[in-house]
Amino acid sequence: MNKIQTAAAKGGFKKGVWRWKVKTLTDPDAKKVDFHKHYAMTQAQIAALKSPGLTMKYKNKPRIEPYEFRVIEIKGIVEKLKLEVDGDYHMVVESAAGRNDGLNCELPKPEFALGSVGLPEIKAMRKLVESRIGKGDKPGTIIKLPTPLPAITVRGVGFWDMQGHGGADLKSGFELHPVLVVEIR
Repeated sequence: MNKIQTAAAKGGFKKGVWRWKVKTLTDPDAKKVDFHKHYAMTQAQIAALKSPGLTMKYKNKPRIEPYEFRVIEIKGIVEKLKLEVDGDYHMVVESAAGRNDGLNCELPKPEFALGSVGLPEIKAMRKLVESRIGKGDKPGTIIKLPTPLPAITVRGVGFWDMQGHGGADLKSGFELHPVLVVEIR
């Protein structure tokens, strides 16, 4: 661990392990992600995607075609923001229709994403979310959201996590991780 990561760990945060390089765009295939185009999808369309059924034994699985090579855009309302032990903010974005269809959109702790091809965006979006929506200071913090709940557009790289992980309503395991663009309306 370098000095920056050591300082982050002192705050009680612990760098993730499960498919961490894919989550933070530090994997060998990160440069193959199509950052020049984004694919607008609804939470309902994402919920209909077939899960690859990943479990703990797939902790080092490389990117999965096609969604983990795409930047996906969703729109909705921020339903929940939680600071996790791995330093990620889990931002659950529900459709404007409010159908319990929240999608987990994750903002990694920059100190745990060093070398990422998306590090400038990760830093900028995390700063934006902390300044406009809310900020946590210790692992497990559920951030009190402003009222009215923020309407938001999010763009992030598609990511298959383990099913039912992350606190969102979509049980397929699909997330946006990392988040690269946040527009608060």
